[in-house]
Amino acid sequence: MKHNASSPLLTLSLLTMQATKNHPDLLTLLLSLTVSFLSLSSAAAAGTPSPPLNLLVPSDAVSLLSFKAKADLDNKLLYALHERFDYCQWQGVKCAQGRVVRFALPGFALRGVFPTDTLTRLDQLRVLSLQNNSLAGPIPDLSGLANLKSLFLDQNSFTGTFPLSVLSLHRLRTLDLSYNNLTGPIPVELNVLDRIIDLRLQRNQFNGTVPPLNQSTLKVFNVSGNNLTGAIPITPTLSRFDISSFSWNPNLCGEIIHRDCYSPSPFFDSPIPSQSPWPVSQNSRSQGVALSPSPKKHYKTGLILGFSVGIIVLIGSILCFFAVVRKQRNQTNSKPAMASSDVSANAGRYSPCTHNASKRRRIRAKCEENM
Repeated sequence: MKHNASSPLLTLSLLTMQATKNHPDLLTLLLSLTVSFLSLSSAAAAGTPSPPLNLLVPSDAVSLLSFKAKADLDNKLLYALHERFDYCQWQGVKCAQGRVVRFALPGFALRGVFPTDTLTRLDQLRVLSLQNNSLAGPIPDLSGLANLKSLFLDQNSFTGTFPLSVLSLHRLRTLDLSYNNLTGPIPVELNVLDRIIDLRLQRNQFNGTVPPLNQSTLKVFNVSGNNLTGAIPITPTLSRFDISSFSWNPNLCGEIIHRDCYSPSPFFDSPIPSQSPWPVSQNSRSQGVALSPSPKKHYKTGLILGFSVGIIVLIGSILCFFAVVRKQRNQTNSKPAMASSDVSANAGRYSPCTHNASKRRRIRAKCEENM
């Protein structure tokens, strides 16, 4: 039986023309499918068995074209598939043994979204860089990229929460999600990424607390410019980073950034007890990573002692003031009593009545002598 390929081909051509009017970036993918259809039709007409479709259009090429259809709305990427492995020569694509291992398009002014189930099918991908573009929307599930080592999605307009799917990428060494619009907490489970070297989450809208990261491999860390709150955990890993890694989070506190944590008290702001140091992992001990006693503790002790001495001096001054006032009041009350006693004493020394009586006795005695 002879297969008539003209009618299906005409139908496919009409569908291609209609689809490309609305989505010009689908043209390349549809042309590739058209070539595959013609190959299948020719094989059917010759009576030879038809090869599977995925052998005609490699899955990695389909993934790249599917990504382009949603992320390159301005058609800046000139992707065309004429031969089986042409996609390995496309912009930003690097292959090894016919599989995509690197896909990097930094600063290509891509406008659109990061569609789901596209690049995540590149299971041999090691490096994915889409930094410095204008991609928006949420970050899709990336758990299919089991071999990924470096992920650069910074300087875009991604929204949503932290992509928890990256926590399953155990080979990940670099994660850069900075300069986006991501919200919500930074997950504590980041500790499962035990090979992470570079973690950049700055300039987002993350809230909550800083997770107690304790990977001895972490060399670069930045969470500045978010809405993080509370005390920064004291771990051997986090203690290696300076204030710049935590800046522009006005509600963060702790020894690492030299800012005391205060409790909301109506009278005195008493410092919140600092957290005990995070236990040093065996891996950290083997690499000599440990916390030394901080000189800031002596500074705090001096402040507390100075404050206590000041309170004691203030109380003593108040007591002395009241003692002086009381003494002056007692002296004022004792002056009238002293005056009264002086009058009584003077009265005892001289009395007119006593003087006249003695004078009369002397006159009487003289009169008796003359008689």
